[in-house]
Amino acid sequence: ELAKEFITSLKTPDLKASLSPFNVALALSIARQHRFETIVFDFLRTAILKSLKDSERRAASHWIQEKSHDPCDMASVLLMTVDNSSSGWDHVVEGLVMLGFQLMESFAAKSRNMCVP
Repeated sequence: ELAKEFITSLKTPDLKASLSPFNVALALSIARQHRFETIVFDFLRTAILKSLKDSERRAASHWIQEKSHDPCDMASVLLMTVDNSSSGWDHVVEGLVMLGFQLMESFAAKSRNMCVP
């Protein structure tokens, strides 16, 4: 199945190469099918969290800035996807909203775990 192969192709070690705004929009479109919803949202959530952690590590260490390649900037990829959704990618909006809710849930769960002594 084509959708399954596309999802497999996204799961490469180099997120920067596989996650363009178009690929994110396509993944969100595929997520509208119930059987791919969990797989796609888990992958995107993990990619976003990894991107944030990599950016924090990179900002905190001069050595990492010199030795590592530029990380995948998921914030700009998502913003470009949102911008493009206003020009004919309307089917992506529902997936973006669902992804936003899942991100809020995951951050809420992490903050609850941090507050518990």
